[in-house]
Amino acid sequence: MKLPIDWLKEFVDFDEPIKKVSDSLLMSGTEVVSFDDKVIEVDILPNRGDCLSVRGIAREISAILDKKFKEQKINLVEVDEEISGSVSVEVQDFGLCPRYMARVIKDVKIGESPSWLQQRLLSSGIRPINNVVDITNYCMLEFGQPLHAFDLDLIDGKKIIVSKAKNGEKVVTLDGIERILSNEDLIISDAKKTVAIAGVMGCLNSEINPSTKNILIESAFFSPVSINKTSKNLKLRTEASIRFERGVDFEAVKTALDKASSLISQLSGGKCLKGSIDVKKTDFKRGKIILRIDRIKKILGIEVPKLKIVKILENLGFSVKSNSDKFEVEVPSWRSGDIEREIDVIEEIARVNGYDVLNDTFTFIKSEDLDDKDSINRLKKERQLRHLMACCGFYEAKTFSMVGSSLMAKGHIDENSAIKISNPLIEEMTHLRTTLILGLLESAKYNFDRGINDIAIFEIGKVFTKSGAKEKNVIAGLLHGSVQRGIIEKDKINEDFYFIKGIIENIFSIFSICCVDFYQSSDSKIENGLGAEIFLSGEKVGFFGMVNKEISSHFDFIKPVYIFEIDFDKLLDLSTSKEINTDLPKYPAVKRDVAMFIPFGVSHREITETIFSEGGALVEDVLLFDRYEGKGKTSLAYTITYRSKEKTLTDEEVNFVHEKVLSALQNNLNVEIRK
Repeated sequence: MKLPIDWLKEFVDFDEPIKKVSDSLLMSGTEVVSFDDKVIEVDILPNRGDCLSVRGIAREISAILDKKFKEQKINLVEVDEEISGSVSVEVQDFGLCPRYMARVIKDVKIGESPSWLQQRLLSSGIRPINNVVDITNYCMLEFGQPLHAFDLDLIDGKKIIVSKAKNGEKVVTLDGIERILSNEDLIISDAKKTVAIAGVMGCLNSEINPSTKNILIESAFFSPVSINKTSKNLKLRTEASIRFERGVDFEAVKTALDKASSLISQLSGGKCLKGSIDVKKTDFKRGKIILRIDRIKKILGIEVPKLKIVKILENLGFSVKSNSDKFEVEVPSWRSGDIEREIDVIEEIARVNGYDVLNDTFTFIKSEDLDDKDSINRLKKERQLRHLMACCGFYEAKTFSMVGSSLMAKGHIDENSAIKISNPLIEEMTHLRTTLILGLLESAKYNFDRGINDIAIFEIGKVFTKSGAKEKNVIAGLLHGSVQRGIIEKDKINEDFYFIKGIIENIFSIFSICCVDFYQSSDSKIENGLGAEIFLSGEKVGFFGMVNKEISSHFDFIKPVYIFEIDFDKLLDLSTSKEINTDLPKYPAVKRDVAMFIPFGVSHREITETIFSEGGALVEDVLLFDRYEGKGKTSLAYTITYRSKEKTLTDEEVNFVHEKVLSALQNNLNVEIRK
């Protein structure tokens, strides 16, 4: 969302450089996408619908900079004619529409908006249309409350009905597209026809046009779940639906309507009829929460002065009554959707006061709080994994456990394999994740788009499977570029397939697992021939390799991306608490190198199995140290380590076994030994 800075300053006076304001917003939880000296662009979290407005962001700035928020007086002039004689409203389902308000303005003159209004809309990314529509959009941006204007003379029966559509009903929306509705969609209709898809878009048959004289302005509170379903089913996402999906301010329904009516009267020469229609089942009651002072200290680990607590909350719009050891906090209407408990209020104090002032504190876990030894072992292994990944140059990421259809398609994940969420808040969170890789890819792209080319991240978290509705813990990692940060580009070593394989082997060592099998991967996320599936005791526990080029192109990566994912729960099940100790060898080893051209289809695994099989007990280790691809040929080079546990081997004994190994490779696998 783009916000003109001069508009923000109408609600909060600040002289701080926009860079400082941007950093402060970011540190308090509002993601700043970009900014210049005129406009700041922010990305809003799904639970902060109140910030999808100029007033919302201005209030955030007011709190973090400790500046007073300025309310603006609305000067609405009404004529003597009553609205009741011009239109009536009927709401058939208060569960889907808890509040519906309307005002009527007569004798308007449709034309262009003044330049200041057009400029503010353009700076916010909205195209000016005409003075009436522009004002409804302007007030939507200011309050976060979508409004809609109807041509009153096109409303049959002078009656507005809020109801569900008929299954298969067809309407033509303002964009000129015919849309087919279902009986789950909420609509606005008059005595004869549907005039709008509630909360999403109006219809052509009642739009404001150059000859419009009398208008009806709608301001309502629609069910977020209902609007989300309709928007998704129709594949129609608008500025209005985005705000309704996240929940609007019940009290701002009236305030935004009055502000729009006032501006339309001033800028179009219209006459606002006396009164408004306000249909609602019940009045809104602000929630009240008891906030304990000792609880704040216990959660945050620091003591925040009482006066500062009151100041922070009041700047955010909360009403606070103070007692000796607690506060009674009244939640403002615009935060009713996400502030419900004491801990929510404490979080508000923490983010505005600053996370940087929090002390490092230890959380002591009592043994009786843990179910059994397995829980202790799990915590221990998680700690060891995090330490290992940090030592390997990786940063830990925490990504959302919900993903959208578009992200799954980019990552070659069949959405039918994922558990669908019944009432998702937004399109980007429609399914429970089946893999951590999607979140890591998205996180990597976020960093890459901001000029970070060397990205090494990992995550330990839950994934969810549709079969049996199960969840499991996995560890996953992603590497783009190098873990060698701060080194001149030309001197860097870009880590590859073998680097990731080494990390995986280190992971297994934490669990004291040594018998690991690797098979060529058939996973669609992995580039053909550059990945492997991981098996333990015949059971698949993970995969790793280079992300296929199609997926990489979706995320605009410029270097190969390597990923891995391993079932953490299975590693725990298969791990042993016993340390694996190996006696130091008594006798020297003898090494032989061998290079060979391999036919298409022969795998590294087949080669090593043949070497171990033919060499018997004398083959201690087989190490692949070189791989070369030429025209139609692939060359692999190995070092074979021979050692006896009983004596020192002679050259003749080693040569005999080595020739036996080479013969088996040639005869069984049809390789060509390079001389």
